Amino acid sequence: MSSDFDLDEYQRVDGITLRAELAICAIANGSLVVLMMEREAEPFKGWLALPGGYLRGDRDLDATAHVILAQLGMYPCEPRLVGVCSKPGRDPKARGVSATYAAIVELDDLEVRLEQDKRFRIVTAIQANDDICDLSLEGHPVAAGYDHAAMIAKAIAYLRQMLENSLIAFEFLPPAFTLLELQQVHEVILGEAVDKVRFRKRMLARIFPDGSRLRATGREKLTGGRPAKLFELQRN
Repeated sequence: MSSDFDLDEYQRVDGITLRAELAICAIANGSLVVLMMEREAEPFKGWLALPGGYLRGDRDLDATAHVILAQLGMYPCEPRLVGVCSKPGRDPKARGVSATYAAIVELDDLEVRLEQDKRFRIVTAIQANDDICDLSLEGHPVAAGYDHAAMIAKAIAYLRQMLENSLIAFEFLPPAFTLLELQQVHEVILGEAVDKVRFRKRMLARIFPDGSRLRATGREKLTGGRPAKLFELQRN
């Protein structure tokens, strides 16, 4: 496998390393999770870091992000630029600038990557504030190398900003979903509970930015209690 997401290959442009880092997100057990990998070399040996790759001569950063996703087996999905990290000293080995991208995938995609490469981990991310987030693995706190915890915080902040002005919540859902599942996506991204009745009324009445709206499919999902109606986006 190509080593585009090998964090130890350095390429410099005018003495500066340029990288794309990927916060690849999914939802698992009511939490936002991110794919990370254990570093095998210094600096930060044994710490977790986001997969990423260096800018090559024939690619821009957006193309680099797409290539990394493809190499990880998570393409097609759309990487979104959410921020740039460029503080001096953020990389102990070189002056480095990293563009942070967020990508949304299914949990199964992350689990397949874990089976294929034991360096990877599925890490739970909870945003503590706009600049940092808390990370845990199997219920235990973990540390991220470099400023990658701040990068994940940028990705979460982006998801929150886009929640009301795009269809981004539906990227975490199958084509047919219950209103409770849609509510849970909002709660995971926002990091707080929402009022069930108000949320449902608002979603059922809402016309989304592309003109689509929710439509009942006429089918139901067994949930252990009363069957729940399934909905889908009806696009114009």
